[in-house]
Formats: sequence, structure tokens, C-alpha cells
Amino acid sequence: MQADGTIQLDNAVGQEGSVYLTIPEGGSGQVRVTVQGALKIFDAVSESGGEIPTGENIKVTKVISGSTLVVRKIS
Repeated sequence: MQADGTIQLDNAVGQEGSVYLTIPEGGSGQVRVTVQGALKIFDAVSESGGEIPTGENIKVTKVISGSTLVVRKIS
């Protein structure tokens, strides 16, 4: 059996990463998260709707719109 290498975004839920491009209040930015052993950049929105600046540590809480992650800031 051979793996096709396709990233399954549901595997990102529960993973930790960091903000790559600031997530503005009420908008979307980008985050870096390791999924299936590969560090990838994904579009993301804040779970609370508030801003999360570049460099903040985040945790993925769910996937929406097929390719956008919902994240929350962690300490």
C-alpha cells in the first residue's frame, strides 16, 4: 500500500503552531502548523474573532470552508 501524500486538514485539529501573518480582528491571516509530519502554511481565523499577532503560539480548534483553520491563542 502506498500513501498519496495528500494533506488531510482534519489532522490539523488539535495541533499547535504559530501565526505567520497577523490574523486581524474579524479577518483572516496565516498560520504555520505541522500536519502529517510536514510544516505547512494555512489560512486561518481566530476562534474569538479577535486579533492574533505574528509570532503568537496557536492551537487549531477546527477546519472551516474546506481549507481555513480556526485557531485560538495559547500561552
